Amino acid sequence: MKSEHAQDMLKEIKEEASIFASILAEKEKYVSGFVKLFKSRNFKRIYLVGNGSPGWAAMTLKYAATDILKVDATYSTPGLFLHHDGFDVSGVYKKEEILLICPAESGRTKGPVLIARKAKELGIPVVSTTLEPEGVLAAESDVVIFKPSRREYGLPSTKGHSTGIFLFLLAFVEAAHETGRISEGEYGEYMAGLNRLPETVLNAYECTLEWFDRYMDLIMNCGRFHLLGYGANYGTVNEIVLKFVESHKKPSIAVELEEFMHGHIRSISSDELIVMICAEEGPERERMLKLYDLLIEEKVGMGCLLLHSTQDNFSKSLELTINATNVKYVNCLEYLVPLQILAFQISDHLGLDMSVSVHLALKHVMEPSFVSPDQAKDN
Repeated sequence: MKSEHAQDMLKEIKEEASIFASILAEKEKYVSGFVKLFKSRNFKRIYLVGNGSPGWAAMTLKYAATDILKVDATYSTPGLFLHHDGFDVSGVYKKEEILLICPAESGRTKGPVLIARKAKELGIPVVSTTLEPEGVLAAESDVVIFKPSRREYGLPSTKGHSTGIFLFLLAFVEAAHETGRISEGEYGEYMAGLNRLPETVLNAYECTLEWFDRYMDLIMNCGRFHLLGYGANYGTVNEIVLKFVESHKKPSIAVELEEFMHGHIRSISSDELIVMICAEEGPERERMLKLYDLLIEEKVGMGCLLLHSTQDNFSKSLELTINATNVKYVNCLEYLVPLQILAFQISDHLGLDMSVSVHLALKHVMEPSFVSPDQAKDN
C-alpha cells in the first residue's frame, strides 16, 4: 500500500510555479548578497561543486556563468575536486579573483562543506543555496541564498533542484547587468524569460499530464531511455536520468547531442525510446532536428520523442510541446518540468512510492552527510 505522501512528488513539481513567483516578488532579498559580492571583486574564475542534483545544477550553471558573467567557470563533483582537482593548481588566478559556488539542498553533504572550508582557509569567498540557512554549509559560506522550496516528500528532488538553478540564474543576470557584462537588451530578454517561468511551469504541467494519458502505453512499454541534450541542457538530461533511476529505475542514459554519434548510436535496443530536447536556436538545434528525422526514417529503437516549444514552426510525429520561451539557460528550467513529471508518472504507474526511502543502511554506514543542527542538539 502506498503512503499518504505517494502523490506529493507530482504536487511538488507543480509548486515550482508558485515558488518562482514568490522569489520574483522579492527579488532583491534573494540576489542582493551575491550581487554585492560580485561587484566587490574582479572575479575571473568560478568553481561550482555539488553531489547528485546539485552536481547537475552546477553543470548547467557553469555554462550560464561563463556566458552571462563572462568568467572562466568550471564544475566538478566534490570527490573529484577534493582528491584530484583543487583550487587553481596552475596558479593562473589570484585568490581574490576566485569564487566558489555550491548549489546545495540541505547543505549537509560532506564534500561541498569540506571544499567550502578549504576555500575559507585560502581566502576564497563561498556562495551557497540551501534549505538550512543555519546549517553546516551555511556556516562556511560568505553569502547564503535561502531556498524557499521547503522539504520534499518526493525523495527524488524536483522543486528544490529547479529552485537552486532559478536563484542562481536570477543572481547571475542581476550581477551581470549591474556590472555591464550584458547589454540592456540581453538583460530584458533574460528577465522576460524568468518572469514568464511561473506561467510556463503550469503550462508544461498540464500539457505533460495530458500527453502522458495519450501515450501511456508507449511510455510504459519502454524498456530503456536515451536522453539527448545540447549546451546547458546537457545538465538537464543528466539530472533527468538521475530522476529516472531514482524513481522508476528503468535503464536510462544521458548523452550530449554530438556524442550520440560516437558509440551510443550502436547501442539502441528495440524497446528503447530516444528523448531529445530541442531548445534555443542555432547550429545544434538544426543538428538535433536532422538527427530526429534520420532516426525516425531508419526506425531506430521504438521511437523518438522530441521535446520543444509550441512556438516552433514545425511539427513531428512524436512530440511533447510546451509553451517554452527558449531563452537560453532559462529553457533548462522549462524543459525540466515535463521530464520530472514523466519520472513520477512512470513510477506511479509501476506502483512505486517516491516518498519511501530505500537502502538507508548503506548511507548510515558510509555517512556521506553531516548531521543537521536539530540532530546535533538531540545527540
